[in-house]
Amino acid sequence: MQAELTSESKTTNPFSPREKAAQYTKGRPDFPDEVYQYITDTFSLTAEAPTKRLLDLGTGTGELSLPLAPYFQEVVAVDPSAAMLAEAQQKATARECGNIHFIKAKAEELNPEQLGQFDLITIANAYHWMDPRQLDPLLKSLLKPEGSIIFVTSYASFWRQNTEWQKKMWTVINKNFLEEEITALQEAIDNYSTEWHKALNPEQFKSTQVHHVKLERLWTCPKLLDFLYSISSISAKKMEARQATFEKQIELGVFGGSTSTVCSEPCDMPIVVAKL
Repeated sequence: MQAELTSESKTTNPFSPREKAAQYTKGRPDFPDEVYQYITDTFSLTAEAPTKRLLDLGTGTGELSLPLAPYFQEVVAVDPSAAMLAEAQQKATARECGNIHFIKAKAEELNPEQLGQFDLITIANAYHWMDPRQLDPLLKSLLKPEGSIIFVTSYASFWRQNTEWQKKMWTVINKNFLEEEITALQEAIDNYSTEWHKALNPEQFKSTQVHHVKLERLWTCPKLLDFLYSISSISAKKMEARQATFEKQIELGVFGGSTSTVCSEPCDMPIVVAKL
């Protein structure tokens, strides 16, 4: 069965359209194998005759939902962006992944009576786009009684100035970005850096468990620029004449003028498993 794309929602896409979605696919690093391994081990998932249902909210281009799809009987992946879902569907087709269905909608707009209940709900790098006041009560209706919700955050350590190259990157950003661009970027960083196991409403979530995936993430100059341009608040087109200067300063200031130099980021990815 081909992966399906429906468009029942009239929500506004928070990202710019197709170009940003393609840049997202190009610039976002895959989750490390340790993330998928932790999820499959924790919930005893197997690709042999899977029986469970997964709901992935804010699926983007399918970074989490597609690799997990073989371990579930059915996957429903939701995102308000048609462009993001189009990228995800292309990837699903390339993977010959026929058990995933894409729905264009805000997570807060989902109808539990239509979708039924799920064994697992995942939200990766997307909870900050959602309204917890509307979503959290809805999750109870979407989740089976013994089900769990997983929150994954993978970019908090990227924005911290823990290394010299990260400090140099911020120096270049501050020199080249407009004030409103810096403000928008800082808002995004604040969301990425939220410790969800502390921020979740204890009245809604009765228990949380945190697992930290620690690894070394490597960046070259082209890879770093691709990632920066994938951020929703950063637009290469809007930079216009500043773009070439910005890229050259990143190459010289961060990578010493070499496109092959590799910078290392000590990375900490918290995985929060929550019960309602």
